[in-house]
Amino acid sequence: MTTAVSRITPCPPGFSDHVYKVAHGVEVPLRVWPAKGRDKAPWLFWIHGGPGKGRLVWGPVGVKSGFIAGKHVVPNAWVVPAFQQYGYHVISIAYRFIPHVGLADIVQDCVDALAWCRANLPSLLGESAVDLDRYVVAGDSAGGTLSTICGFKFEPKPKAVIDVFGVVDLLDPHFYTAQSAEKAAMWGKYHRAREDTELARICGERDPSKAEVICPWDWELPPNMSTEDLRVFWGTPEFTPGEKDLLRMDLMKYTGKVANKFNILLRKEELSPDLFDQKRKEWSPYWVVDERKTYPPTFFLHGTADSAVPVEQSYRFAEKLKRLGIPTGEAYCPDGEHCFENKIERPEDEGWNEYIVPCMEFVDRHVRG
Repeated sequence: MTTAVSRITPCPPGFSDHVYKVAHGVEVPLRVWPAKGRDKAPWLFWIHGGPGKGRLVWGPVGVKSGFIAGKHVVPNAWVVPAFQQYGYHVISIAYRFIPHVGLADIVQDCVDALAWCRANLPSLLGESAVDLDRYVVAGDSAGGTLSTICGFKFEPKPKAVIDVFGVVDLLDPHFYTAQSAEKAAMWGKYHRAREDTELARICGERDPSKAEVICPWDWELPPNMSTEDLRVFWGTPEFTPGEKDLLRMDLMKYTGKVANKFNILLRKEELSPDLFDQKRKEWSPYWVVDERKTYPPTFFLHGTADSAVPVEQSYRFAEKLKRLGIPTGEAYCPDGEHCFENKIERPEDEGWNEYIVPCMEFVDRHVRG
């Protein structure tokens, strides 16, 4: 399940686009795919990860691009087909990226998106078409981190959480260890002749009016993909990639090499070492559940060879939830890398029955039960 796949199909049709908030002049959007032909349908609140997603999966190099880039317009390949098959509406949200906002701001974006959904989905989808209280929150990678945090933050609570290889313990040294020169070389060269000192300076910018909410991945940028093909792939006929996207990809490569992403997310420069450790723990679902003692039913999807987010993150959180008596489901792909599930798009694809069906049956049981 780690081989790259070249099949690229456009985002699922039938969506509508909306802006759920404007923050410091920045519009933050979401995309809605209605369920097909069911009254009082449940719904999925999807939070995307980094941009190494879509209908193409990169090989065994961990994609550490979350929080700094990504796209809400194309959820992971299986998401819309699977949830629509089970009769769910799908809502995929954008959020603002670092460095111009921090983790607290990003989580607030998620909270505001939920409020928008609860206020607007009935009029958008039909008063009898959606059951606002029967919803799932899910996400991959950075979105997995956010979805597990939202399992605590959201009110009313989701009926289930899906954590797709998300970071749940921010104290893990893995995320603060700079890469060796050999591994750093795997990120490739910067798009422009930039020094690391320039990118370090940009990582220190804190003006929220400069925040971005969408960014293509390298393989979606010219010359790898034409602007016309990208517009079709994303379903965004007016989007034009530019210098800001090249810069963001260079920032992604830089932060991946020096492992400073969580320092930026948590504003480490404003904190003493003790307060930084405290803040890392306060934002870690793995540790927060010790105090709360309760959490929504949760399903974990993860590859055992994930080099971006070690599978132990899911193992440990799942075991803790089970010890607390919280319904927990798990599906681990042997030798699966980061994004392993993103080549699973249809019921006939390898991995659908092994990973997607168990996830959906677990979720649907708790949502409809």
